[in-house]
Amino acid sequence: MKNMMLLFILFLVIIDMFPQRTYADEYFYDKNGRLESVKSINNAVDFYYDLNGNLMRKNPNGNLIRNGDFEISDTSSGTASYWRTYTGPGFQEPKGEIETSTVASGKQSQKIITNGVGGLYQDIQIGGDTSYELIGRIMPSNMLNGTVMLKVDYYNASGNLISGETLAEIGAQNLWTTVGGAIRTPKGTLIARIHFHVASSTGGTLVVDMVSMRKSIYGNMLANGDFEAQQMNGVGDGWGKYGAFGEYQLISSNVTSGVQAQKLTMTNVGGLYQDIAVRGNTLYDINGRINISNLSSGKVQLIVNYFDISGKAISGGILAEVSVIDTWTTTGGIIKTPIGASIARIHIQVASSSGGTLLVDMFTMKKV
Repeated sequence: MKNMMLLFILFLVIIDMFPQRTYADEYFYDKNGRLESVKSINNAVDFYYDLNGNLMRKNPNGNLIRNGDFEISDTSSGTASYWRTYTGPGFQEPKGEIETSTVASGKQSQKIITNGVGGLYQDIQIGGDTSYELIGRIMPSNMLNGTVMLKVDYYNASGNLISGETLAEIGAQNLWTTVGGAIRTPKGTLIARIHFHVASSTGGTLVVDMVSMRKSIYGNMLANGDFEAQQMNGVGDGWGKYGAFGEYQLISSNVTSGVQAQKLTMTNVGGLYQDIAVRGNTLYDINGRINISNLSSGKVQLIVNYFDISGKAISGGILAEVSVIDTWTTTGGIIKTPIGASIARIHIQVASSSGGTLLVDMFTMKKV
């Protein structure tokens, strides 16, 4: 353990010397040639299109991460554009691969394979004494020991390290977990280095997707809680489905926020879920909006289950229930994670043997 800590400290000293700056506006286009994002120092504007290619909306508080969905890649390199790998002393450079089968969003994600301490990073030019929301989706596998962390280091205009923090740490493998939350940069910060860090003496495989960083004083820990991102099989990006056979669809009518909401039509018990990295013995506020259009029996439940750092279940329970028909209802409340909790699994569940139909929108989770 002491040797691992020493390697980790040495690794930080070595890679923290060379933060990367950007100076000019950068324009990003999707594979259809449509303008997707314009990024500059501490500012970004994102553009969203419908299936016919028409501009639906423009978000002036866009994603500051370049290529956070890993859709831009060079066929000659295994690492997506604007991202870099790193290694700890004594270990080989991680092998990067563009992953197309295991993705959380879009058509590509980033896979790295390490034989020890190492990871993936990007430098973002931002402002000091400013609040941001930083999240991403990760899936570790093939790890015999250790954990995976989301870390942020802060640098001043001279490139000197000011401070750093670990936003999340998990050891559970073979499942997608949302990591991140709210950060506030120290005064004097010019560059933030975002790390997805494999802290393991034997290494492992890590897949990363859906990385975003935006100015925000709220710090929503849920990925795509507003269901505005594109869909996979009718389910909003970042969310999974479970239980009985159901029909999932993103709709643009009868929404409570933005331009899309998630529709579920279940034939029995089942629904949506998302795994979020948390800290034990900590308060969080979970809230969302639900509109039930058909439910002959039972209720719609908001359920939270807790898992330790290895992915073993600890406890869980029902946070809230809704049965009102044809009305947007705000549901949720405050949770306190049990000691030792590392992951909270948020379920939006139709608890009825005869199924039901509902809309879901505006889900958030933040540290209190």
